[in-house]
Amino acid sequence: MRLLVPLLALAAPLAGAAAFPARAADPGDEARASAEARAEAQRLREEMRDRAARGQWAGVDRAWRALAALDGVALRYEDHELGAQAAEALGHPGDARDRIEAALALDPREEGYAWKARFLAEYGEAKLVVGGRCRDRGEGVLVALDPPLEPAPRNAIAAAARALAAEGRFEGLLPLGMYRLCDRPFEIVGGPRVDVRAERPGR
Repeated sequence: MRLLVPLLALAAPLAGAAAFPARAADPGDEARASAEARAEAQRLREEMRDRAARGQWAGVDRAWRALAALDGVALRYEDHELGAQAAEALGHPGDARDRIEAALALDPREEGYAWKARFLAEYGEAKLVVGGRCRDRGEGVLVALDPPLEPAPRNAIAAAARALAAEGRFEGLLPLGMYRLCDRPFEIVGGPRVDVRAERPGR
């Protein structure tokens, strides 16, 4: 699987909250923002580009969230694009999808739709619930029977396993493939959401 190829001529190729709602990037928005907010937005955008070039995706994600939270500053296509790359790399494919959709709502670029199509061809929706003694397995309750080699999908699987261990449930996107939830095998093939519940009496 390949992460989105940056459109900003970057030097390096490539447990999250949902993307902030998209709205039109009105040039007047930042003109009305305070000088301090405009300066901070410029700093954060430079930080995002620099960290993306270095493959420091956690830093890109933090900068994206800080930028999205600035009062009076509208996110741009490129902001959401880098945010989507960071979210996918960190194992948050749901956030990645939300952010590229926010980018496309601002500017329907062909390369953005190509990224979305590639992304949707590699992930599928799942709702997983574990209970009883299955919870005793911790993060080992979810096993990929044919683990992906690339870090982004492996991170997505690990994030789902952490959610199952901590909360007993996971609802979101998983890479396509065969899995085992406790003792129940299932497959993510894309299309309709896959619902799996695994419980063992005794707890």
